[in-house]
Amino acid sequence: MGDKRIKVGVLGISGCGATMVEALQSCERVDLIALADRDADLAKQRAAELGVEGYDDYRSLVVEQPMEVLFVSAPPFACQEHLKLAASRGIHVWRETPLARTVQEAVDLLESFESHGAHLTVCRSWRFIGMGGGIADPCEWIGQPYSARGLTLAYRPDPLGWRGDSERAGGGALIDQAYELVDAVVQWMGLPDRVVATTTRRPGTQPYDTEDTASVTLGYLDGSMASIIAHRRSHPPTWSLTFDGPKGTLVIEPPQVIIRTFEGREVRQPRPDTRSIYAAQIDAFLRAILSEGKGCPSGAREHLATVAVIETAYLSARTGEPESPAKLYNLHDLPLPTAVAGPDEHENEAPEQ
Repeated sequence: MGDKRIKVGVLGISGCGATMVEALQSCERVDLIALADRDADLAKQRAAELGVEGYDDYRSLVVEQPMEVLFVSAPPFACQEHLKLAASRGIHVWRETPLARTVQEAVDLLESFESHGAHLTVCRSWRFIGMGGGIADPCEWIGQPYSARGLTLAYRPDPLGWRGDSERAGGGALIDQAYELVDAVVQWMGLPDRVVATTTRRPGTQPYDTEDTASVTLGYLDGSMASIIAHRRSHPPTWSLTFDGPKGTLVIEPPQVIIRTFEGREVRQPRPDTRSIYAAQIDAFLRAILSEGKGCPSGAREHLATVAVIETAYLSARTGEPESPAKLYNLHDLPLPTAVAGPDEHENEAPEQ
């Protein structure tokens, strides 16, 4: 990467945004020059602590600051137009999940970045399961997965705010919590032939219209399948993702990664903490940017399938029938994805310091 420092800004600094800022501070070649948050007091306080410019207006941040890269944790409803503005100014973007609420929204965003030659990358923490050595590509250990099970439990206290509004949030527990689980399944197993989903809210009259629980099954023509459950009224929060293949089983959990082969071999590796995983993703992204975008990890186009599966799941929950994500691809005149990808080697390296 040489000695070049990259000028960056951050849009949205609460929640995941706070971890994002911490990770950026650990990257020696990052020059954090500005941040923005809708909470004016928070933006002012954090900007003063870091000695950078602070904004409570996203557009002002994009227009006024000479950034090369923008890091985003704000939800799609709050910033999609600002990201298009960033693209028009040649600013590269790394954003938290989800990429978008619908395929149409994702396509509009993608076309904006590609037409201006800017790169848009989406968080993909599950890809960093081998950081630090030991486990590289799990498919080499277990073979091509034919079964997957994902579970994500969280606790979202009332009031839910924008997360309770289906128009702004795009959905509830599924899109909010399970995006990366769906993304992992789609990347390793491919686009499913059919999606069956059920969504519910907890009993009683609730002042919101997004689901508290979602159950999704992905079915494939070759007989492979995956199931994912997301629930947002549980304590303590946790998540897990399991893949079964012809050679063994892979389990990804917050504290560790476990591979068990049918030959009796077991490999365990601790997972890095969240800040380290963020730092690794940021480092991989910035190295790609300094290489004129070559090998840019987790690009937005890869995430179209994830968005399509989630949108299809919500359609299935409404119709009560199996639905096909391929129909969304046809509707938007998109070529069907063919590649199934495992972790990229450079993504599993420890970040440069």
